[in-house]
Amino acid sequence: MDGPSAFDITGREDWHIASNLASSRDADKTCHSCSHLRLYHSLNISQSIASRFAGRPTGHTRLPNIKGSFVGMQGAPQPPIISLDAMQRPGTLPPIGLPLPNGEIYESPMPVNPGRGEGDSFAALMSVIEPEFKNRIFTGMDIVEYYATCGHGAKVKMFHCRQARIPGNDSPYELEVTSKEAVRGVYYTMSAAGVVQMHMDGSPLDVTPLQDWFTPLQDWVREQSIFNRMKKMPFFRTYRPLRMFRLWRAGARAQNFEKVRKKIETRMFLAKPDFCYSLMDIQSKMHEMRLTKLVDIGDKPLMLADFSREQEDVRKNRATPRIGGLAQMVERSLSRLIADVKKYEGELRREVSDLEQDPANLTSNSASRAVVRVKTDRLQKAKDLRQAQQVLASEMIDALLQMIRVFPRVLYSDAYKPLFIETPKGPEMAGLIKSFKPLQAARRNCGEAINGSYETAHDKAIREIDQFCNAFNPSEYSNVQRDIEAFKRDMGQLQAWMDKLTAFVVGEDVGMLHVSAMDLQGSLLKTLERAIETLKRAMETLKVLLTNAAHAEGSRVLELFQTLSTSLTVRPSNLDEFSGFFRKVADSLSNQEQYDTDHKTALAMYDMLVEYAGKIPVDDQEYGGKIPPADQVLLDDMKEVSTMFVRAMNDAQGYADDKKDDQLDDLKANVAETLERITAITTDLHSGTYNNYTTYAAEMMAAITTDLRSGKYDDDTASAAEMMAVIATTTANFESVSDKQKRFQSYEELYELPVADYGELETSYEELYELSVADYGELETAKRELAVHQSKWENLSEFEKCSDSWMTSNCQGLNPEDIQQTVDTIHKNNYKMLKQRKDDAVVQRLKKQLDEFKEIMPLLQEVSNPALENRHWVKNFEILGEPYEEGQAFCPRDLVKYKVMDHFEKVQTVGGMATKEYSMLKAMEKMEFEWEGLEFKVIAVQGHRDKGTFIIGGTDEVQTIVDDQIVKIQVMNASPFVKPFKERATNWEQTLQTLQDMLDNWLACQSTWLYLEPIFSSDDIVKQMPEEGDKFRQVDGMWRSMMKSTFEAPAVIPIAQEKDRVDKLVECNELLEIIQRGLAAYLEKKRLFFPRFFFLSNDEMLEILSETKDPTRVQQHLKKCFEGIDRLDFDDNLVIQAMNSVEKEKASGAVEKWLLNGEKRMFEAIHDARGAVEKWLLEVEERMFEAIHDVTSRGIEDYASSERSDWVLRWPGMVVLVVTAIYWTRGVAGAILDGTTAACEEKCTSDLLRIVDLVRGDLTNLQRATLGALVTMDVHARDVVTALVAKKITNDTDFEWQAQLRSYWEQDESGERDFTSLDDIAMGKFLKGLSSSGVWACFDKFNYSDLEVLDIQRAIAARVRGFTFEGTEMQLKWSAWCAITMNPGYADATTPAFSLQPRNTGIISDLFPGVVLPKPDYAAMETALQDVCKTMNLQPTEYFMLKTIQLYEMIIVRHGLMIVGLPFSGKTSSYRALAAALTLMEERGQEGQRKAEYHCINPKSITMGQLYGQFDPVSHEWTDGILAVTFRAVSANQETHRKWLLLDGPVDAIWIENMNTVLDDNRKLCLNSGEIISMSASMNMIFEVADLAVASPATVSRCGMVYLEPHQLGWRPLVLSWINTLPEHLPQDEKDHLLGLFDWLVPASLRFVRRDMKESSPTLDGNLVQTLMRTFKALTRHFDDPATFADIDGARVRLHVECIFLFSLVWSIGCSAATNADRMNFHAFFRAAVECRLPDYTSPSGEKYTLAEDIPEGHVTTECPFFPTNDKATAYDSFFNLATDK
Repeated sequence: MDGPSAFDITGREDWHIASNLASSRDADKTCHSCSHLRLYHSLNISQSIASRFAGRPTGHTRLPNIKGSFVGMQGAPQPPIISLDAMQRPGTLPPIGLPLPNGEIYESPMPVNPGRGEGDSFAALMSVIEPEFKNRIFTGMDIVEYYATCGHGAKVKMFHCRQARIPGNDSPYELEVTSKEAVRGVYYTMSAAGVVQMHMDGSPLDVTPLQDWFTPLQDWVREQSIFNRMKKMPFFRTYRPLRMFRLWRAGARAQNFEKVRKKIETRMFLAKPDFCYSLMDIQSKMHEMRLTKLVDIGDKPLMLADFSREQEDVRKNRATPRIGGLAQMVERSLSRLIADVKKYEGELRREVSDLEQDPANLTSNSASRAVVRVKTDRLQKAKDLRQAQQVLASEMIDALLQMIRVFPRVLYSDAYKPLFIETPKGPEMAGLIKSFKPLQAARRNCGEAINGSYETAHDKAIREIDQFCNAFNPSEYSNVQRDIEAFKRDMGQLQAWMDKLTAFVVGEDVGMLHVSAMDLQGSLLKTLERAIETLKRAMETLKVLLTNAAHAEGSRVLELFQTLSTSLTVRPSNLDEFSGFFRKVADSLSNQEQYDTDHKTALAMYDMLVEYAGKIPVDDQEYGGKIPPADQVLLDDMKEVSTMFVRAMNDAQGYADDKKDDQLDDLKANVAETLERITAITTDLHSGTYNNYTTYAAEMMAAITTDLRSGKYDDDTASAAEMMAVIATTTANFESVSDKQKRFQSYEELYELPVADYGELETSYEELYELSVADYGELETAKRELAVHQSKWENLSEFEKCSDSWMTSNCQGLNPEDIQQTVDTIHKNNYKMLKQRKDDAVVQRLKKQLDEFKEIMPLLQEVSNPALENRHWVKNFEILGEPYEEGQAFCPRDLVKYKVMDHFEKVQTVGGMATKEYSMLKAMEKMEFEWEGLEFKVIAVQGHRDKGTFIIGGTDEVQTIVDDQIVKIQVMNASPFVKPFKERATNWEQTLQTLQDMLDNWLACQSTWLYLEPIFSSDDIVKQMPEEGDKFRQVDGMWRSMMKSTFEAPAVIPIAQEKDRVDKLVECNELLEIIQRGLAAYLEKKRLFFPRFFFLSNDEMLEILSETKDPTRVQQHLKKCFEGIDRLDFDDNLVIQAMNSVEKEKASGAVEKWLLNGEKRMFEAIHDARGAVEKWLLEVEERMFEAIHDVTSRGIEDYASSERSDWVLRWPGMVVLVVTAIYWTRGVAGAILDGTTAACEEKCTSDLLRIVDLVRGDLTNLQRATLGALVTMDVHARDVVTALVAKKITNDTDFEWQAQLRSYWEQDESGERDFTSLDDIAMGKFLKGLSSSGVWACFDKFNYSDLEVLDIQRAIAARVRGFTFEGTEMQLKWSAWCAITMNPGYADATTPAFSLQPRNTGIISDLFPGVVLPKPDYAAMETALQDVCKTMNLQPTEYFMLKTIQLYEMIIVRHGLMIVGLPFSGKTSSYRALAAALTLMEERGQEGQRKAEYHCINPKSITMGQLYGQFDPVSHEWTDGILAVTFRAVSANQETHRKWLLLDGPVDAIWIENMNTVLDDNRKLCLNSGEIISMSASMNMIFEVADLAVASPATVSRCGMVYLEPHQLGWRPLVLSWINTLPEHLPQDEKDHLLGLFDWLVPASLRFVRRDMKESSPTLDGNLVQTLMRTFKALTRHFDDPATFADIDGARVRLHVECIFLFSLVWSIGCSAATNADRMNFHAFFRAAVECRLPDYTSPSGEKYTLAEDIPEGHVTTECPFFPTNDKATAYDSFFNLATDK
């Protein structure tokens, strides 16, 4: 290798990795991230290595010498690439073995010894390489480091490398070292000169020029660095994956495009050139229709009325014309398409006709062809033309039907009229048929018979096949796991269905019908074809599945036989291998039957495949019903291998029998050898070696083994460490013997020898082979002694090591807990040893050392205290009188030397102070650490007009920590031990206080800002409150800025340290308080101007006042201000033209209403409905009063001159009731004075009867409602006059007359409101509105009402126009009136002993004597209930149907009702079934019914405040309750379907009294907030209660009642529904038998419980039976799984059912017994019942159970022996064991 140098290095001893891309320091930093370079020492490349390439004939050239820097192939200077200093090399990893910055050692990720197993060349290299690089050369860069370190003196001159396969790294410069024998294909060689890329044959890679395949080493490193830098650029980093992705995407798109194009060309009607244009034109028009908006929702929020108006305009003026125009265009396109179709169809028809008439057309140009060929072509073309004609007609008809289905309007197009024939209409007979009842009855009977026949006929049809075809999913069908039996079943079923469809019968007689299939075959042609095609696909799928299953099973069996045959042909060479071979033979023999079964299963699958494959009618059978070739080969191989297996197994069995004796001899020889070794170990254990405990001379270590039995070990000169080594050797010997023992024992079992019970060597070493136990007694003793010696020397050795370590370690590094735990463990072990071996010198020595160490233990605990700081050690060393320097290291042994034990108490005092300071410091740090990572939750306001508006979320966690830490830090600052960090603790307390103040002000500011922000977002309100608006803008700006900064940096503590934030929040709250006061004053001003605003909440008022530009938005709030006004009519100029009531009555300025003295009076239009809302609302109020006064006065005038029966139908209901009451008061008062009260009574009766006659006639809804109320008033009026006559009242001042409610005509009118108790502020606001608006109010249950109500009454009595109320000057309207109801309590409240329906019947009989009400026809509802009960798994018993219909009737007549009944009476099921039935009737279009929705609330599960709503005690902010929210949402629902609000819970006076205004005629929910929510016409309040024990008469009288009783419903419906839920795979006869057990034993058992047993707590029959069912279900879980149930035969199922039922009955019905005596009585009764001895049984009370209901006729019996044979045992002592069936 001596020769000229290839290149030289001078001038520098290190090279520095750099980059051609950049030379700046920043570039070096960037390069530092490269992960594939390493740092290397200086590179000194040997001249001799380079010369290897200089003399090669392959074209190597000498490299030029380099002086001072590297020179490339062209002579250009190159930057240095390798640096000596590892930390100076950018873009590299540390060198091998170099410490990383974190102290770890870098290790190569490459595997050790690459190429192992592939050759020895690499191992040879590692054997001669320098020691520091041995087994450390893995990668190409490791080679570079090697040559950089060793230079020309390197012992290894060349390495073989290959491309490294690193996931995610495609760098060509990443190489891994391999052996020469392992190279494949292209590989690399690396030497000190450079890198050569070569072929496997050893020739260089065929590239030119030379430098392309030879790279100098320095260029290789530099290029790799550049490559890695370039790979960091985004373009190069993503180039390859993006390029591959683009190629894949282009290919995928092209493939999909071709697939879609072919599909369009072959299948889509749209692609046919003749129809393409027309169909595409129609499609485009339909697309435009889809894009037409029927609803246009803008960005601006609108009121409901405005939104409806805008959408109506969109539909009428935009959507409808556009859709109509597009529809006309579609019609024109269809007409054109139909014309084209007719044209083509006519041409085709003519061509077919011509062809059939003149076949010569086909042969005129084909004279040279044979006659047969000509005839064939002619017939084929005629056939094709006729088929094309049929296909065209069929496709057009299908397309036409589909289009009509989607777009029915085309039927009315002129183009389609010729296609349809109008059927002339016959005479209308519907009325005659419906009125002829016998015909209707006959029709129903015939209908039932026909329906039954049709159902039977339908069952005879192909329903099962159709269901399968509709539900068929190939993927799901393929995923079903099947065995061979399942394959046979499915294949047979599919074949049977195919045969049925193929041979579809012409006709069949079914009942009264003859089912003809001739027309059906024609009309269902496509259906049948689809079914056949589906079955074909299913059979083909099943064939594929069967083929795959057969292939898989055959492959498995083949592989099994091959493996077994191979393993059985290998012959063993020693005892261990022979034992394994013998075991395989034995296993094969035992499993031979299973192998045969598997083989037969595979063959059966192939046989079935051959059987059914030929029957599958598929068009593209690849194999024609035969087994595929691959499977045929597999089948042949499987048969051949199975034969080989049998032969191999027989041979192996013979070989094993022949060699067994020889192997047994070998086994005995091994056993003998083992016994000799045991004897040697025993001798060693008794030599006395293990009692030495003193130090052993070093030269004696080598002679221990040879002198083991010499007796020298009796001298106590051995150290603990040395003795541990000896014991370890002996233990290893024992383990070796144990392993052999176990192996030999297994061989004995394998060869069926008499097994000697070895046991485990660690415990007994019993009977090795044929030796007795006594033979091994000595060994066991030695084993125990060895364990004792090992334990005591381990304890001594461990303690000596630990104690020495503790005493010489740095004090601050000791862990007292670990020290104490170790000492305690050693002491405990030594104490046990001491009790067993008191005279053992080693044990005594350890005890002495432990006692001495305990004296030092307190010192170790003190000096290792982590709380000791430098200041504490200064004090300690002052106490010891020794110098101390900060950071000085010392150990406990040094302190003992300083006589620390003499000053231990003072040292302890210093340590105690340090501990307390340390604990406080840790508590301080814990508090600070608790805030790490804790951030304020900043939430974006959803739907806000300004994006980026934030609020702070929940602060509960922050507040909890603040509260806790403030207390802790205050206690800490008061302690004297906080002095070392007093300033830190004080600052932390200030931070927490600041945070607390910040939270208080922050949350207050946010709450107010959220309330005011939407208010001041209205320009109308800002214009009316400019000063407050400016202040709010100032607050809003500060708030948004603060929340933005919080969003960007939400950490809690940094924010808490911003004291200026608290100042800003305080300023904001002050401004917000001013704004709120201004807002309150503003609202108060508006309320004083329009007093009815007092009855609205602030939010509702602000919503009204914010809509000054659009007064129509006030519509939704009108009903809260005006009881009778529902809507106002506005014209285009926003002039109010009319007022409308809910009943659609109108007071208008354009329509003449009432006449008085010939003068026309009209509603005057309100022209100024703009600007201030309160002004034009006040004018509306005036117009309302005028309208009411006018119509009432005209009604009074008209009453006097009209017949009463005519008059009541001409006037509004309110006028009728008021005027009637006025004239009744006037008439009765006159009659009293005139003494004609008897005549007045007759007149009242006459007026009542005339109104009753009117009720029988045709009336409008309004008239009927008016007359209904009038009848009630007239009945009451007649009864009052009758009482006056009976009491002979003759003076109008008599109390009997004065006590009656009388009506007089005066000028003022007012409304009425009914409220319950209010809180003080709400009460004050309400009373202000009451006095200034002049309304009436009833304060219900105001037993302790404030005196303010009396103040108003006194002011009214004094006839003052104004007064001061709570500091406010109020105007007073004298029409204001307050009624207060008083109630002493509800202690005497009882449930009324009457039902609403007897009462109603009595009234009707009085009003309509002799009239018999017809029974309502609920046939449709009963049918719907029957269907619903089936769906809901309910039993439609007669009682349940009756109560459900009664509930429906009550819902119709009452808006408030109660469903009363104990549990298990069917209350919940009744209203749920009714709701579902009404919904079903709406879907069917029956009786105009509407669906019902219900909302259920438990009122007793929450507080009153949570139910209705409540004011916050601090902020006085109102929060709605659950009932209020639900009630409001339901009442606001404008849909007309039924809406039920259910309150499921006990009714009591605590919460139900607040519902009185809801349940009476007011139909309003009055909340304490002042809000009044009216019920809609479709709402019902339903209460589900068990009883009315604590309900007040006021509540009961307002509600309708439906009573349900559990004994009427019974328990049997529960059982029937429950049996329907049992598993479907449970046989029906078992279900029937189970029901028979219920019918047999449950009735008598329940009667016994009620008659003869005292219960521990009251129960209901339904409850006991439900417990029985649940217990039975819980104990029969093994019935649920079909697979588990299939393993139980029929007899066992019956046994399980009976025994578990009897057990469940005992522990359900029988377990309610209160005493043991009752249990014994029930046992006696139950046993008599089960054993059919009940007629002979007499109960303890003397009752006999002999009635029919006690012993049902024909009842079932049990076969199971349930009761124990022991007479002392009872049924309660029995249970059924599923495992033993006993």
